[in-house]
Amino acid sequence: MENRLLNSLKYTAIEPSKLLKNEVIKYILTEGDVVDCQFWSTLMVPTRTEFICFNLNENKQLAYTNNKEFVINECSIAGLHTKPLTLQFSGKFKLLGIQLRSTVTYEIFNTPMKHLSNSSVSLQDLIGNEANNLQDLILENENSIPDTIQTIEKFFIKLLNSKQSTHPSVLNALQLIEGSKGKKRISEIAKDIHTTERTLERNFLNHVGVPPKIYLGIYRVSSFLQYMSMNKNAPSKTFYDFGYFDQSHFIREFKKFAGKCPAQYFNDCNKINNFINDF
Repeated sequence: MENRLLNSLKYTAIEPSKLLKNEVIKYILTEGDVVDCQFWSTLMVPTRTEFICFNLNENKQLAYTNNKEFVINECSIAGLHTKPLTLQFSGKFKLLGIQLRSTVTYEIFNTPMKHLSNSSVSLQDLIGNEANNLQDLILENENSIPDTIQTIEKFFIKLLNSKQSTHPSVLNALQLIEGSKGKKRISEIAKDIHTTERTLERNFLNHVGVPPKIYLGIYRVSSFLQYMSMNKNAPSKTFYDFGYFDQSHFIREFKKFAGKCPAQYFNDCNKINNFINDF
């Protein structure tokens, strides 16, 4: 069915330069041509990363989450999503996504991330005419992705010269979540870093965009999907390794973020899902 709807589908992962390896996980170039129908869509499960997406052609592309529609403009910035995100492609599309580590959007643009949770804004809304200047430079290099990425990296390196600092409690909590592979409770993390759960939640909303308990759930599900994408024949009880108490706990949280139970998700799973969630 995918071949009938898509004349072509090509996606490429590109590593960032050494100067941005602490901020950028990877660039994702997605190209395709929808035929025989009005659009083609795919599901993206929430990840623990933020995205900047450049639309490199004139066709508007759409995204849906939680019954809300978002247009992918020339450059859109999306915070963390807590619900499955449906990407809808039409006509010829060419998108360059930048997968950012948590808190990087706050550090670069100094904007409260709670306003970007389950939402997106255009780069122009955040930095004004500088976004137009960047877009003009990108259009000059539209036929050369390496040149386009080089242009984008020069732009972001300049912004990093005046970046904000993430609150230490958030950085410490993120390290503990990752270090424990999602097994530590938020109450334990707050105690370990000598703060209260309420203070930690307030800082998370500002710097990450979602409460720490929600982030922890997203971390567990996305880590599980990453592992399964690389270990197709893993035993069925692998979920215990990701902080789940039992099968019902796992299924309940998986369905909360993926929108469907694990069995249905893996039955419906397609290439672009695995690609985007594999980081």
